[in-house]
Amino acid sequence: MSGLDLSSNKLTGYIPEELGLLTHIHVLNLSHNRLTGPIPAKFSNLASIESLDLSFNNLSGKVPTELIKLNSLEVFNVWFNNLSGTLPMKAQFGTFSKESYL
Repeated sequence: MSGLDLSSNKLTGYIPEELGLLTHIHVLNLSHNRLTGPIPAKFSNLASIESLDLSFNNLSGKVPTELIKLNSLEVFNVWFNNLSGTLPMKAQFGTFSKESYL
């Protein structure tokens, strides 16, 4: 599977950890929904992911440090959520501008 776009579908609840099993996916867009809870640490298994858009939800907690394993990640967008704590600044995360995290 190349990509999965579930944006603007009025999805609610937590992000299913099982999405972390999509190890060959390149694009995952869950933006503009009503998702709550943390970003699953199992997203660190998305070894081929290039773009991860979780913006415009109601996610909370910290960005999991395990995500620094995502070496192919080029786009990471978590705008307009309720995330807290420090951001991982290693590996690919060190290349993202602060606008990714607004």
